Amino acid sequence: MKFKALHIIIEGHSSIYDDVKKIISFGKNKYEHNNEVFLIEKKIVDNRYLWMYCQYENSKLYGEIVLDTEKEKQHKNTRKKNEIELRKQLFLILDTESHLLYLSDIAKKGAIKTYFSEELQADIIIKNLYSSLDEFQKSVKILKKLKFTQYRNISNTLDKESIFMQQANELGLDMPEKIMMQIEYPNTFIGDLKNGIQILKKKKDQGYFNDIILIGEDDFGIEQSFDFTSVIKNIEIAVRKNEDDRYDENEVERSFFEKIR
Repeated sequence: MKFKALHIIIEGHSSIYDDVKKIISFGKNKYEHNNEVFLIEKKIVDNRYLWMYCQYENSKLYGEIVLDTEKEKQHKNTRKKNEIELRKQLFLILDTESHLLYLSDIAKKGAIKTYFSEELQADIIIKNLYSSLDEFQKSVKILKKLKFTQYRNISNTLDKESIFMQQANELGLDMPEKIMMQIEYPNTFIGDLKNGIQILKKKKDQGYFNDIILIGEDDFGIEQSFDFTSVIKNIEIAVRKNEDDRYDENEVERSFFEKIR
């Protein structure tokens, strides 16, 4: 099972941990979204993580006939239409310190965003995180901003053509400890900058740059960012389904936290 890492922002709220406590105390345990009904179990782990286990299914799906697969015979469905077999599972972990959200099914990002927004009465932003520069470049259409920091070190001071040395010479002042810059682009297609971005990555690996952040937009106009210094990898755990084709939620919880701690 693989958990996708996302970045969650709760606008106007300074403490996500307070929001988590509110969800634990007052959040709905039964939630409906786009015809799907979710039964939610939630708790706080290690005084830091929100753990949510959801069982869900489409409440509108119903067939008048069921098939006995052993006898190969059809029978009338005795389940009432207001009864739902919660066959699907969703696991969610929210780290209140890093603001990382881990989802076992990325397709349910919209449902989780709406749940948090309704329960907290706040605007919620859930952003994708990218595990590699190549992945970011494939997902983003337009580059809007580039932010970076240069510290005074051997690489920068020996290269007279570096931005660090050019700024120091231009101002005629003592050499600074660091330079922070933000460059904004007029909706430049990221494909036109791929070579330049690769050169920037190479320069960072050589020690010329620190804290490089790329900010762009995807095809839907949603802002995405990539931080060279904090590449987030997805969490993958080795758990098996039982004879009913379901995961044991306790095993999933144990395996996840063994991996992340």
